[in-house]
Amino acid sequence: MTPEIWKVLSDTIKAMPDRPSWLNEQAGMGYEAVLRLPVVDEAEAGQHALPIVEEKAVTPDYLNFLREQILLNPRGPEWSALLKKRLAALEPFVDKQLESDTFSDWKQVFAGHFFNSKRASLRAVPIH
Repeated sequence: MTPEIWKVLSDTIKAMPDRPSWLNEQAGMGYEAVLRLPVVDEAEAGQHALPIVEEKAVTPDYLNFLREQILLNPRGPEWSALLKKRLAALEPFVDKQLESDTFSDWKQVFAGHFFNSKRASLRAVPIH
């Protein structure tokens, strides 16, 4: 992660309505402070973890996989609704590289996909 990427991420998070308070705290941290955070596997309960930043391509195969999972509905209607939102958000980015970002406070994960600083999708996922 670079200072420029961190600025885009933190500015995007700060502009989001209804973001979790822990995510707001992390977005308010400076780049150097974020780099000092422990990795997810080493974070303690309630402690912020270093965001994971990866570059991934949105492939037609992945979108077809999402469509198949929506039709199969293996995890129920709530999961299928989430997959429909993900599919709609990612379709405009097929065959393009997205930056995938994952934030964690040990109890909850907040994941997003960005393309040229434009948010493609963002969601909070509780960890059970």
